[in-house]
Amino acid sequence: IEVEVRGPLLQTPRYAHIKGFHFIRATPLAVHLRGYGSILEESTIAFASMHALVVNGQDHIVRKNKFLFNGNSTLTGQSYGLLLEDNYFAHNSWRNINPNFEGGAIKLIPGNIKHKIRNNKFCFNNVTAVWYDAANYGNVIENNIIHDSNINHGALFDEISFGNTFQDNLIYNNRGRGITIGESCEDIVRRNITFNNSLESVLMRGSQISRKEDEGKAARLAAEVMEKWDVRRYAGLIPYELAKPYRQKLVRYTSS
Repeated sequence: IEVEVRGPLLQTPRYAHIKGFHFIRATPLAVHLRGYGSILEESTIAFASMHALVVNGQDHIVRKNKFLFNGNSTLTGQSYGLLLEDNYFAHNSWRNINPNFEGGAIKLIPGNIKHKIRNNKFCFNNVTAVWYDAANYGNVIENNIIHDSNINHGALFDEISFGNTFQDNLIYNNRGRGITIGESCEDIVRRNITFNNSLESVLMRGSQISRKEDEGKAARLAAEVMEKWDVRRYAGLIPYELAKPYRQKLVRYTSS
């Protein structure tokens, strides 16, 4: 089916099963999964001007699809319990709309929880393959193949998040890093193979907060605050009152 209209070509409420469709030339996005429990499988989404797929809600399944020649972040959104498996992502982000800021074959921000991203193939994209940004927790990214792409931050990139697992991925022949863990704590990175990439296999990136305090005081405050600065609170997993004193300390630390 080819439909040339503005806006999503398809939106789902709940428990929809979409199979065998071909969505082409959508503006700005092609498919929007909302509610819960929907399945998108064995379909092709191509030449969307911005996003091929936006995922919100919970417990959706996206499998055995092809995402081709989409303009910017191919898959984005905020959701719980997404299963993303056996998909093919190629030639995406060709518009090159600041891939350092919002760009990923998969760019998820914020608060994505308990995802499984496995057995997907990413190639010839002009962007990071999987990028979790801000307060994402408990996601597993495994058994994916990523090659021959232009990736600045890293083929796999976890930023300002908590407790995500990157395992058994194969990453090679890319322009950029293999895996970047940026300002995230308690991540697990194991049994990945990275080779023939232009930069580091694994980069552990630390905090880049600007400190206006003197060096010794800043270090003491950072040790006191950052140890307890658990991003899970943003997803509602830590009560507001428990987080409040640490949030106040961080405000004092960064604004003085």
